[in-house]
Amino acid sequence: MTGPTIGVVRQMENHAADVPGLAPRVRQERAAAEQVAADGRAALRRPFKYAAELVAAREKVREINTIVAGRRAAQVRASVDGSEPSPALTERISALHDAANDLTASMTTNSSAAIPVHGLTHSRVQGMSESPGPQVTL
Repeated sequence: MTGPTIGVVRQMENHAADVPGLAPRVRQERAAAEQVAADGRAALRRPFKYAAELVAAREKVREINTIVAGRRAAQVRASVDGSEPSPALTERISALHDAANDLTASMTTNSSAAIPVHGLTHSRVQGMSESPGPQVTL
């Protein structure tokens, strides 16, 4: 045997000598992976922490969308009749539409965060009178 062949044989001998030492490490890694899997299964069985808030937020989005759709329909009817809707109405409709979109987007990221919407927060959009400041009124 010469040069490269001896190197390959030595590598194989070294790997073979290391096999008994690998067993404890592999057992430890396997136990850790099984624990992670068990923790994951347990987490899947727990109910979603913010389920009630998510349902309420989705209902509020549906309500806002219904209001916006009704106001937009009124705006379209007014423009068809030849009269222009008031700028205040157009601004209110846009603010509600933006609030609904922002609220919908926030539901996928963090259901408990305050969402700024044209100077309003999520709680103010829901209550519309909880604190002074810009208000969206219809």
